Amino acid sequence: MAMEILVLAANGKIKEMRKKIKALPGKDCTKKTMYDADSKCWYLWARDGRGYSAPVYAVQNNLAATMQELARQGFLLNHVNAAHALYEAAKTSNEPMSQILLDNGADKDAAFMIAVKSGDPVAIQYLLSKGANVNYVGHGENALMLAGRYGNFNTVTYLLEKGSSRENIRAAYHRLKNRKYCKAAWRDYNEARSEIKKHLSKK
Repeated sequence: MAMEILVLAANGKIKEMRKKIKALPGKDCTKKTMYDADSKCWYLWARDGRGYSAPVYAVQNNLAATMQELARQGFLLNHVNAAHALYEAAKTSNEPMSQILLDNGADKDAAFMIAVKSGDPVAIQYLLSKGANVNYVGHGENALMLAGRYGNFNTVTYLLEKGSSRENIRAAYHRLKNRKYCKAAWRDYNEARSEIKKHLSKK
């Protein structure tokens, strides 16, 4: 049933999707019920084999009316799915879709970190223009650390230019000294780490 709903959402079939959701067992998906065992949220938050959720497909297919309906039904209460959808919108600077997501609580800092990991310059710049924090720290990792770990040299350079704090620069350099942290080709990783070290010495 969850995959059927996802496919209907991806194709903009709002009426059919509503009927499927209404027929689901359990409580409607709301902030109050979202973690209840019998909440419909668990059906709505499903992802397919590619890791894509209904909101991501709505962005990719530019289905604004569908995204509004997904928001009403509770699809965007899933923090991770909403952030990934916002990142997808940011990749093409899709203003209408981004605004729907932001108006419904999508986390621009979480989307920013996805963009940093991917090394996507358009999405990074767009999300910063929307107020994402260049010094955001999530799960003990700041954006500079994340960019360096994946060997995204251009992203490292851009974040430094946009005002990464001295504290974050220092933390990133010390974290990246551990080779086990590397998630990229060693040459790319080392180049990113060297750029951070060079900038640290200028402060």
